[in-house]
Amino acid sequence: MRRYIHILLVLLACVSCRYSSSAPGLHEGDMFVDFSLSSGRSFSDYAGRGNYVLVYGWASWSEPSVAQLRRLEEVSADVVSANVIPLALAICDTPSSAAPLAAGYAPSVPLAVCESSDPSVLFGEERLPFLMLFGPDGTLLKKNLRWRDLPKTLRYTVGN
Repeated sequence: MRRYIHILLVLLACVSCRYSSSAPGLHEGDMFVDFSLSSGRSFSDYAGRGNYVLVYGWASWSEPSVAQLRRLEEVSADVVSANVIPLALAICDTPSSAAPLAAGYAPSVPLAVCESSDPSVLFGEERLPFLMLFGPDGTLLKKNLRWRDLPKTLRYTVGN
């Protein structure tokens, strides 16, 4: 019995650590962390420039994230009209792998490629794909955003 209680306490501690605010990466309300992109640009060229930025994290080697690039293309016209810049951010990828897929699935969406950074370190995301919204000042407004919640979030946040 004592052993089961110990296991339960360890599991509870793991769960609380996983969801605590001290977990690595960004949390809603945090300012973005700048990092270099393969094009010679940086993330700050997009975030914190007075526009909302919808970041879709994906990778050419992640089938589910590639398939959802089409969804980003489908909503891109709507989000641009709401003063939101969509950004297809290929993480732990190469331009030669990401660019053809982005051009085929989401040709009107800007592509940024981050070759060396881990998404869990940059954004606190442990899986791909992910969707998040940054505000005009560069703060993370919404993390773990779902496609179905995007229109509602934009109406509430951006006011359109």
